[in-house]
Amino acid sequence: METPETIYLIPDSEHGHLWCDDPAPGLGMDPKDAIEYRRADVVDATLAKQAKAARNGMDAARSASTQEMKEAQRLRDESKPELLESERQANAQLTAQLEYLEQLASDRLELVTATTDRALALETALAESTRILREILQGEKLQFSRRIQICSWADHLDALTNMEAPHG
Repeated sequence: METPETIYLIPDSEHGHLWCDDPAPGLGMDPKDAIEYRRADVVDATLAKQAKAARNGMDAARSASTQEMKEAQRLRDESKPELLESERQANAQLTAQLEYLEQLASDRLELVTATTDRALALETALAESTRILREILQGEKLQFSRRIQICSWADHLDALTNMEAPHG
């Protein structure tokens, strides 16, 4: 049996809370009352996709900047040095393109930084959620063990009270 991708901690009037793969398994239950938990490997895969997208964004920004710089260099090399006015215009154009590229690179770097920060925040949230889930699961194991022990005692008491008294 494969572990479900998502489980829910749902309120239960008799037991406090129960784990279930359905956020509202009974009539009158509201899915909004359930707390959703996702398997760590699923969250890890999502974070890996985001990290890959961030790396791809940085590579694309680097590649675009390199291509734009090559184009700027080509335009500068093609200018005619004997015409001073033409050189000034070409220089002004190259400067504007360079400023544009620097701003574009800066904007992309900010986007990559924000994406990386978000990925780190998600990783931190995942670690905290995992820690809390482990604590909850440990508590649930203890409660389950106590319930089994109480049921065993109750069965033993039932057996003792159902024994017939010896006839004398």
